[in-house]
Amino acid sequence: MSALTRLAPGGSTPDIVFGTLPPGLDLLALAEGLSDKPLLKRAGEHLFVLVPRGKAGWIGWLFDTVPPVTELPGLLEILSGLSAAFDKGAAAASMPPTATAAGQERIARVLADMAGLGPLKKKSQLQVLANSIFKQELARAAVFVECRARGGSFITASDRKLAASADEFVRVSQLERADEDRIIHLRAQSMDDDRLESALLAESLGAAGIVLALPANGIHGMALFLIDPAPNIANEIGMLSHLASIATQCRAHKDDKNNTLWKGAALAAVVAAAVVLALPADLIVTASALSAPQQSVVAALPFDSFLQSMTADVGDTVTADTDLATLSAPDIEAKRSQAQLQMSVQQITATAALAKNDYGNYKLATQRIETYKGQVDRYDQQLEQLHLKSPVAGTVIRTIGRDGLGRFVPAGQEIAVIQSNDEFAVTLTFSRVDATLIRPGQPGEVYFRGLNGRPYAFVVETPIFEERASRDSDETHLVARARIVKAGKGELIGGLSGFGRVEAGRAPRIYVLSRHALEYLRIKAWIYLGLHF
Repeated sequence: MSALTRLAPGGSTPDIVFGTLPPGLDLLALAEGLSDKPLLKRAGEHLFVLVPRGKAGWIGWLFDTVPPVTELPGLLEILSGLSAAFDKGAAAASMPPTATAAGQERIARVLADMAGLGPLKKKSQLQVLANSIFKQELARAAVFVECRARGGSFITASDRKLAASADEFVRVSQLERADEDRIIHLRAQSMDDDRLESALLAESLGAAGIVLALPANGIHGMALFLIDPAPNIANEIGMLSHLASIATQCRAHKDDKNNTLWKGAALAAVVAAAVVLALPADLIVTASALSAPQQSVVAALPFDSFLQSMTADVGDTVTADTDLATLSAPDIEAKRSQAQLQMSVQQITATAALAKNDYGNYKLATQRIETYKGQVDRYDQQLEQLHLKSPVAGTVIRTIGRDGLGRFVPAGQEIAVIQSNDEFAVTLTFSRVDATLIRPGQPGEVYFRGLNGRPYAFVVETPIFEERASRDSDETHLVARARIVKAGKGELIGGLSGFGRVEAGRAPRIYVLSRHALEYLRIKAWIYLGLHF
């Protein structure tokens, strides 16, 4: 922007607020016959825009370049809003005095920093302006304080460190406001009792002086603190303060226009939220999950043994009578040898008694032979079991492991577990609050870690029951068993962990979303107050 002018109805000469007009540009002639529509006119390399303000006259904007045609509608909208802001508030009632040539150049650089930013929020506009004041060396730092009709509100500073003194800036702006706009010079070493807080603020900031531009009492405007301002910028201070007021008032004007719309939208949103919260929704109960085969067979020995070799590994597909492992049982082998020896002794005894016609001893020896023979047969059957075979066809899902070769295997300890089909179950662990909602027959789905990402449907098959966390722990969990409806061949294995979701009926959405909080409040109300609800 090269110049900013005002033209009053019936005026003889335009009021040049900023910059200079090119020779030959007759504003009075351009404004003649102009009603309520803006005028765009090209003057050499310049673009001149004249915006009507009704009875207040016109505002003229001169730019040093002509933008593309496609950008003109947006430019007119922005200039119309800025021109309207000249009529709002005391800050716009009278323009600040015209700056010097050097001041015009500095103000032009500030406006250049703010050009092309598009629509910004109020604080963002002020932040850009504060940063530009510092950048153009108009002051060591700049702080804007929003002055409402009743005290100050937020602050915007060019230096983030100044945010620590936000309360002090607001306090000083409140104390220094008067019945008219004013510009005050504050000194760090001031001995004036009325300026004690201002002097302390300047001293705490390490500033030799502060220039403060304030709007009048009862006016919603912006106070500007220039910390250690550059010399000879008296005229620029008023312009900067006025520029801040224009930026904020334009947005306030826009907000006022849409205030009714926003209130209606907010009311509609509240009604819609109330309706949505009252509608019934699915009551979903979550639980941790652990997969397990629906049917599995354990391969083990009914007597103590020692592992010699492991043939099968986890994941192997086996048929019935497939070798799984080889074991040894020295104690059984010793007992078989002893029984075999005793049977031989009794055979000799029976032969000798028969030769002597001693029928009684012969019969006794024969009975003992049969007894020892039965023992030998039983030991032989146990020794045959040392070549452990799969009892069913299926998939090996767990083994004692090859690293246990030579280890002692107690009677009944599983050596291998075979899954006989592709059906799986899932163990669901519920919280104490959710456990009361679970019933057999409820559907749900489970997601397992490490799989292809799709959930598996299941049906709860058992009521909630208590299960010990481990053999060596007294901790218990509330669990239920569920059957996975369709696992898919080869997709699942036992021991996968994940998360389950059970559909436990329907309830109002507000209860679904807040039931855990309500349960907590019920417990506390009963514990401390004895209330029931």
